[in-house]
Amino acid sequence: LAMDADNQAILSAVMTESERLDGNYLRPLVNAINGALGQLTGDGAYDKKDCYRVAYERGAKPVFPPQHNAIVQRNKYKKEQALLPRDEAIELMNAGDKDDQRRAWKRQTNYHRRSLIETMMSRMKSLFGDEMRSRCWENQQTDLLIRCYAINRMNQLGLPISEAI
Repeated sequence: LAMDADNQAILSAVMTESERLDGNYLRPLVNAINGALGQLTGDGAYDKKDCYRVAYERGAKPVFPPQHNAIVQRNKYKKEQALLPRDEAIELMNAGDKDDQRRAWKRQTNYHRRSLIETMMSRMKSLFGDEMRSRCWENQQTDLLIRCYAINRMNQLGLPISEAI
């Protein structure tokens, strides 16, 4: 699912096959969204070259935590522009204590807003269950889109307002 973190609206949804990685579905998710994108945020499964390329092509800031064994691009003279934000994140995390640097990177990039989609998924599962009722792939896709529409409609009716104390 692709969600706008500001208003928690689901912008696009794609059914995934169990044997494929989440990062493989970023391009169709993003291509279904019209308009400008400020930031693309995902978990470590999106730390793939193609995911950074998708963000670069759309002019969005990629925020995907590099994997623990990640290294910067090797070619000093011809670096791929789409991967420069990844290189910067890796260099930042290697600049000191990895855990401290990772926490600093998360604060710096607003990575914690990614938890909003986890909360929305939890809300969707508590409302509709965590299994699809249909066995047919096309019907499952329709079921997913209906669920997304219902969640968006509920969000339009009003979301709770939280304030840090």
